Amino acid sequence: MYDLGGKPLCTFFEIVLPSVSAGIMSSALFAFVISLNEFVMALFFTDRDTQTLPVLMWLSLRSAGTPRLAVAAVILASAVLASLILILLWYVRQLRKTSR
Repeated sequence: MYDLGGKPLCTFFEIVLPSVSAGIMSSALFAFVISLNEFVMALFFTDRDTQTLPVLMWLSLRSAGTPRLAVAAVILASAVLASLILILLWYVRQLRKTSR
């Protein structure tokens, strides 16, 4: 792994991390989206003092008078979209840098 006398930290940040960064970011996004779908487990493990986001969204659905669900959905969707745009911009920048 230490090719041409590179130090371990330098090798990690310059060789390994750029190679696996797309996989790390996409797996983080998938884990976030899948965690929203685990509603039954979240409902089972929450108590009165701590509530997860899916449980709060479900409670907001039950009380139709509040727009909290729509706000939470817009915030989550915009956060995922912004992170995908940042990843795309970083990837295009890396492609332009390596093509020179």
